[in-house]
Amino acid sequence: MKRLRLLAALLLAVAAFQALAQGAPGAPVRAAPTTGAAYNLRWDNDTLVYCDQRGGRALDLQTAKETAHEAACARVAEPNTACGGLGVDVEVRAPLSAPDDIVDLKGVSIPLEGRVSDCSVEGQSIALTTGSTVVLIDTATARAATVDRQGGERVLLGPKWIAWSSGTELRWRLRQPD
Repeated sequence: MKRLRLLAALLLAVAAFQALAQGAPGAPVRAAPTTGAAYNLRWDNDTLVYCDQRGGRALDLQTAKETAHEAACARVAEPNTACGGLGVDVEVRAPLSAPDDIVDLKGVSIPLEGRVSDCSVEGQSIALTTGSTVVLIDTATARAATVDRQGGERVLLGPKWIAWSSGTELRWRLRQPD
């Protein structure tokens, strides 16, 4: 009985640590491997369509099932490190001699961990990824929430999901838990 309690306590501690590492509260972060870096991320309802070394792929975010997809795998577009051209009045600053960017939105300065590697906008929200975090900002209130403490290279925000590439994997979660 004592061992069972100790095991339960250990499992709770591990779950709490994982939630903290993912920037909880929120929906759990899920992941799927890719072959090489994923690029050209786009939505098809609850499916994330992307390209990697194998060509066009489709990842059903509900089931985490990945399949081949006849997707156009054009050259990789440049990442949006300045968060420009998104229809949101946002500025990314890179202070001299500082390792972290600052996002200015509606007169509020939001410090980030690391340099912005990509941005995506959907509705009243903007998602940013750095080498060490993924952040979701409510543009109406200028409030930021950490989505994941494992950063990435590319990010895509949709009405239901947020997805990002991180090395040779895709990571995603629901924007809001059910």
